[in-house]
Amino acid sequence: MEAMWARFTPAADVIRQLLENGALGELQYFRADLGEYFAPEPGARLFDPELGGGSLLDLGVYLLAYDAFVFGGAPDQIDVSGNRAVTGVSADVALTLRHGAAISQLFTTLDARTPTEAFLKGANAVLEISAPFYAPSALTLRANDASSAVTERYAVRTQADGLCYEAAEAARCVAEGRTESRLHPLEDTIGTLRMLDRAEAMLD
Repeated sequence: MEAMWARFTPAADVIRQLLENGALGELQYFRADLGEYFAPEPGARLFDPELGGGSLLDLGVYLLAYDAFVFGGAPDQIDVSGNRAVTGVSADVALTLRHGAAISQLFTTLDARTPTEAFLKGANAVLEISAPFYAPSALTLRANDASSAVTERYAVRTQADGLCYEAAEAARCVAEGRTESRLHPLEDTIGTLRMLDRAEAMLD
C-alpha cells in the first residue's frame, strides 16, 4: 500500500460513503493541487533526475493516487502540460484526466506552496475538501441548485501521523489472511505508476 495513507483516514471513510451512497450523483469533475517550495540546492534529491526527483514523481503521485481513489481506478485519457527545472526534473505540472465524461484537473509544483485543497462536483451536489485534502479537517456538501445550501458538514480529525490508519488496515489484512487491501488494491498501485510513466514521457 506504499504509504498512501490518505485512503485510510476518517475523512476518506466519509468520502467513500458519500460516493457509494450517491450523495453527489454521477461524478462530473474533480480538482486538486499539491505544491511545496523546495530550494534548488546543489545535489538535492528532488532536483536530481537520476534519483526520481521532480514535482510529478515526488508530489504528483499523491494526486494521481487520490484521483484513482475518487473515481475507482485509472483514467481513460491523460493530457499533461508543464515545464522542467534547469536540472531536467519536472517543475510545474498540470494534468487533465478523463474518466468517461468526467474530468479531473490536477496541479503540482516544486517552487510554491499551493492551497492543497480539493473539490468534487457531481450531478446533484459538490463536495469541498478542506486543506490539506489528504488530511482534511472539514468536508462540506452543497446542493447543486440556486441556493447552494450546505446540506451536510462533516468535522473530521486526522492523527498527526496519518500512517497509523494504514498500519491498522495492514494489520486487519494480515489477521484476515489477505494479501492486499480492499481499500487500496494492487491494481490501483499499478495504474498510478503507469499514469506517472505516461505523464513523465508526455512532458518530454
